Amino acid sequence: MFDEILQSDFSKNMNELNIPVYFFNGRLDKLCSTESVYGYFKQLNTPVKTFLWFESSGHYMFIQENKKFETLLKKIAAENLDKL
Repeated sequence: MFDEILQSDFSKNMNELNIPVYFFNGRLDKLCSTESVYGYFKQLNTPVKTFLWFESSGHYMFIQENKKFETLLKKIAAENLDKL
């Protein structure tokens, strides 16, 4: 299944969602290029979408900038709790 995920082109297979979407991206990420992630973000159709940058992190921003990550998750949860 993991190989199938790696071969998937989400920009073609999943270009519209009816839920809020939040992208977390580390500027130093070597696994997911900023260009490809931001390109997908721009073309994704969704009622709410937000791109959140982590300036001092790579792919593991939840470890490298854990306080910022935790703060943002709590904020997002609080903003969307009434929508569940």
